[in-house]
Amino acid sequence: MTKQRVAIDGLTKTFGDAVALGGVDLDVEPGEFVSLLGPSGCGKTTTLRCLAGLETPTSGAITVGDETFVDADQGVFVPPHRRRIGMVFQSYALWPNRSVRGNVTYPLRLRGVGRREAAKMAAEVIAAVGLEHLAKRYPHELSGGQQQRVALARGLVSATRLMLFDEPLSNLDATLRVSMRSEIRRLHDEFEHTSIYVTHDQSEALAMSDRVVVMRDGRIEQQGTPGDIFRRPRTPFVARFIGMENVLECAGVVDRAGSRVAQFGHGIEMPSPPAEVAPGASIAFRAGDVEFDREFDPQRDALALRGRISQSSYAGEGYSVTLELADGALIAGFIPDASHNPPQERYLGETRTAIVARSAVLTLAEDAA
Repeated sequence: MTKQRVAIDGLTKTFGDAVALGGVDLDVEPGEFVSLLGPSGCGKTTTLRCLAGLETPTSGAITVGDETFVDADQGVFVPPHRRRIGMVFQSYALWPNRSVRGNVTYPLRLRGVGRREAAKMAAEVIAAVGLEHLAKRYPHELSGGQQQRVALARGLVSATRLMLFDEPLSNLDATLRVSMRSEIRRLHDEFEHTSIYVTHDQSEALAMSDRVVVMRDGRIEQQGTPGDIFRRPRTPFVARFIGMENVLECAGVVDRAGSRVAQFGHGIEMPSPPAEVAPGASIAFRAGDVEFDREFDPQRDALALRGRISQSSYAGEGYSVTLELADGALIAGFIPDASHNPPQERYLGETRTAIVARSAVLTLAEDAA
């Protein structure tokens, strides 16, 4: 396979009055693994379907390598079967009347590849996904993970330019999903193709990708390396989506005894906040960065939030808890606990102070419009 660059320019797609894509611009470098991450309805699957030729965009252009797949303004549209891309679907979409070998060989035969060459190519990818001993079996004789490997193999033999993945692991159990992440990434590296992967699971996107593109309401909200997205989300939407449980919006900044104090409602204040903290901006911190104590040293450079633990659930290495402040505001936290046979609702009802080190607090801009 030849590594191909993908260029998406000004892509829009409407369904009547509903805007599915509102002008997406995205470049994917040759050999890059890019995940489109976001909730249902954000436009990630519509983008993928436009790349595959399964949807016709309302406007914009898509170029892969030196070929324009679609240019709505110029009336250019290359049909799906001529794009020479591989696609793995959420439902696997295997032909039930064909064996593993038959499912993998069939796309090659449709492309006019000779029988001997098709058999050789199919054997190579079937071996690559570890199913050579099951090549004669039919889909109903395979487990879910094995069926997914057949779908991967079929996509690999179909692709000479680009691999597309539409939430391919969502039907698998949690343990198998983790192992298949590594398998997909290994095959991406082995076959040296360009991959675009759609998912709503942030752990999948972070574990597999060179770059993560977070989408919201048909637009790109933020893109960057997995580390950038996880450690430096720019907006409250991205912060919440990648698992920052506590996001507080700044209600105002006041001057108190010659020093700036940011106020976040619920009695929460931050003395001497960073300059970028202003009304409309937000701060965010993770539940795992919250320490719980019965008292607070006012000399410590940290936020201190006092309340009562209103929810507590055992989470293996400790307890996921919710601290309810005096006015009803809720703060998510985690209390490590190595006790043997711990009670399910330990800490429930206790009054505690949640302490968040200043270094663990991120400042966020307003959500993109």
